[in-house]
Amino acid sequence: MGAAAFFVVVCSQVNYTGSDPRGTLLVSQALTNRGTIQLDYYSPDVLRPYGGSMYKKANGHYYYFFPLGTSLAALPVVAAANAFGIDMVDYEAETQGVLVTLVAGLTMLMLFKIARLYLPFHESMLLALLCWFGSSFAGTTGTALWSHNFAALFALLAIHAAVTSVHGSDFRLWPLLALYLFWAYLCRPTMAFLWPCILVFIFFHKKTAAVKTAVLLACCLALFMLFSFNEFGQILPDYYLPKRLEGGRFMTALYGNLFSPARGLFVFSPFFLLPFLVLYTLNSREKRDPALLLIALVWPVAHLVVISRYPHWWAGFSFGSRFMTDAIPGLFVLLCYVLSGIAPRTRRFAWYFLAITGCFSLYVNSFQGLYNIYTYKWNWEPNIDTYPEYIFDWDYPQFLHTKERHEQRLIDFQKKKLSPLAPGQVIGHASADVVFVGWSVPEEKHRWSLGRKSKIVFIVKGTNAFKGALSLQGISLRKQRVRLSLNGTPVYDGMLEEGNRRVEAAFSPALLNEGENMLEFSLPHARRPRGDPRLLALALKTLEIQ
Repeated sequence: MGAAAFFVVVCSQVNYTGSDPRGTLLVSQALTNRGTIQLDYYSPDVLRPYGGSMYKKANGHYYYFFPLGTSLAALPVVAAANAFGIDMVDYEAETQGVLVTLVAGLTMLMLFKIARLYLPFHESMLLALLCWFGSSFAGTTGTALWSHNFAALFALLAIHAAVTSVHGSDFRLWPLLALYLFWAYLCRPTMAFLWPCILVFIFFHKKTAAVKTAVLLACCLALFMLFSFNEFGQILPDYYLPKRLEGGRFMTALYGNLFSPARGLFVFSPFFLLPFLVLYTLNSREKRDPALLLIALVWPVAHLVVISRYPHWWAGFSFGSRFMTDAIPGLFVLLCYVLSGIAPRTRRFAWYFLAITGCFSLYVNSFQGLYNIYTYKWNWEPNIDTYPEYIFDWDYPQFLHTKERHEQRLIDFQKKKLSPLAPGQVIGHASADVVFVGWSVPEEKHRWSLGRKSKIVFIVKGTNAFKGALSLQGISLRKQRVRLSLNGTPVYDGMLEEGNRRVEAAFSPALLNEGENMLEFSLPHARRPRGDPRLLALALKTLEIQ
């Protein structure tokens, strides 16, 4: 199972290491080399590219903004990397990749071990594989070292310790249980809602073990508060404070986290619906331990309610139900609990349901989420933080995004703001009067075509005013062939020498449409300049259509 995760993650084409996870291992390195979480260890030139969202200044020092648990858990790997001369400033993304694969393997192992408490070997294996590859374990934790990675792992360790203690009536694992719970909280503060669910579950079976676990948890929390007072002058670091739950549109977020085409748990992983379809069929033997539902049902519901209180509930630039990743361990327990207790006839239906929905979930999370770069681009064209309403856009669901759908979505979005193009109007490389599809961001005097096909979309009102002449000024990257088509009809085909060039072409005005028009560039000789990963051909300066 670990080898499968390693292969899938290593070969992935999508990664979010430049998003919120960026900077996590700088804290680990500061702890390794200076024994502090302060980022003053790094020069301003190193910190500046990370931006203010990654670090903040407090009491005259720079600190990482996001939770500290992942940075602490990563210490052994970062220390080993540093011993070999690997600096996190230069190799953080690569080191994140190593940690992602390690945590993925351990997560699948714990899923399997929990499933074995309820199910036969082969069913446990299949369910563990489905849960990782068919959920945001793949689509989120397989793309970068988010705080969810270690948080979910520690939650699984805590659940396994609690359930095995109850099944074996042996509660000597209570110190480990407390440490697992606290470490999960250090990684994701919302994991605090798992604490009472596990403690009450243990209390039903062994009161003294629950009390001792709670006392050790309280001691750990008190030490963390003392650390926070000493370091930040406040009871907890900013990310751990409940003020992060203020505001938001609760009902909209609740629906979005469950059923939206970009963040919906049951859309991206519909196999998690199974327990709710067959829970009523459980036989009486399984109903004798209703306390387990505190972990398997009450905790995931509480987590859903809490994350739906976030003003930023859609989780920014991400794929699928990222914020629900933390509750997947509980949902997995519910799945195992239900499968182990339903009648044989219902059991057959359950596995058919898992087979059908599982295939879809695997495709969405492991293929689309890890290998389709356009599911990543979906977040920023247009910017999802500026236009969160696109979370609910079923015309362009994130899990079905492709290059063609991405281009059409960008056109649909931009053309709403376009004004009709006037005959002879000069279109600059940064013009807001047309839609640039398949072009780079504008530079000082031009913008580059990306790939071997690029498009410019514009609006025309009154085609009779146009004479049928096109003029383009740009820069050719070496000698190359350029073909231009207007609304699918070729209007130019020629060779351009390297350097500043002007292209002029005549066309029939009848080719213009009343409304939307598309000028398409075919650039078969596009190439990657040395040191530039982009596939470039033509740098556009101006375009004029008469």
